[in-house]
Amino acid sequence: MIQTVPLPTWRQLLSLPKGVSRIDAQPDRWLTDPGDTALWLSRSAWSLALLARAMMVERGRTIRVAVPEYICNQSLWPLRQTGAELDFYALDPQRLTPLWPDDRQGAPPDLVLLVHYFGWANAGDEALAYCRRHDALLVEDCAHVLRPTPEIGRLGDVVLYSQHKVLACPDGALCLLRRQATALGPAMRADLNAMASDHPPVTAWAWRRMVQKTPIAGLRARLRPPGQSDFTADPSTTPMPCQPRASAAALSLIDAADLELVARRRRVNAAALLEVVGTVPGLRPLFDGILAEAPYRLPLLCANQQQAERLFQACRAERLPAESWPDLPPEITSGTATMLRSRVLLLPCHQDLQPAQLQQAFTRVLRRLSV
Repeated sequence: MIQTVPLPTWRQLLSLPKGVSRIDAQPDRWLTDPGDTALWLSRSAWSLALLARAMMVERGRTIRVAVPEYICNQSLWPLRQTGAELDFYALDPQRLTPLWPDDRQGAPPDLVLLVHYFGWANAGDEALAYCRRHDALLVEDCAHVLRPTPEIGRLGDVVLYSQHKVLACPDGALCLLRRQATALGPAMRADLNAMASDHPPVTAWAWRRMVQKTPIAGLRARLRPPGQSDFTADPSTTPMPCQPRASAAALSLIDAADLELVARRRRVNAAALLEVVGTVPGLRPLFDGILAEAPYRLPLLCANQQQAERLFQACRAERLPAESWPDLPPEITSGTATMLRSRVLLLPCHQDLQPAQLQQAFTRVLRRLSV
């Protein structure tokens, strides 16, 4: 069975440490400068909230945060609770690069969020130049990125990684403060220490992963295919429980991960998928050219929403995971983001999968489409 996420080994699942992790544990494989300040949290959404609160104390006022229109609304929930003002900026529909507003229009931002979508590098140089013109901090959102690359994770004043999205771990997100943001570190650390000391529940996660490693998972998939039931269905945004800390189990699994192997397997799997689905008329990879260093998902742009829905349903009929973008902010009702929401289909390419397995499975999907 093809799972949506990578799974830990049985040995790892049966020997998970308990408790919370140290928030300042050294993340050597993600540091790009020895002067970086590192904080471990459970989710990057909490990193954004801590950062916004620290900046509001520093600047003595409500801050403005520039956010791309194509973003998951659930991930903004903690940030919205800080009272920060969110300004959504448009994206180029071909490359997903920011279309910065005219410098003379509106109030300038204090924070600018640049997302490296699905593991592909976005326009960091232009984003940094925009921030410097406005005395704003650049936040590189690397939630879909495995590790730093020459084009990712080196320009931001703040760099956010979400290891729990790309590795087999229950939680874990790294916030790196660099350049002009290091002075915010003490306030963010104090704020985190004053918050609840909880981390997301590890036991429930471990039981789910155990079940997914048994034949029971295949039987469940026959009755109910994995993932969302409808291409257009969006989950409702819900309050996030205050569990901002990373668990000791997460950091143990992150430390054990072979990042080079993970990156290589993700590239090979994405390339194998492209060989199969790249022959479908009207269907193309969202990003043309070379593959990302470690693709988070393989994003495909369909000719229209009807094709996206047909391919989505064909995947579900074969009990294969396929996803659309989870949810958009309610402020976004038109533009590039809504176009992408209606036409982009995400296929799995994580490190636990095998290229031959993927090609065989999605060949069946294409046969079903041709019937």
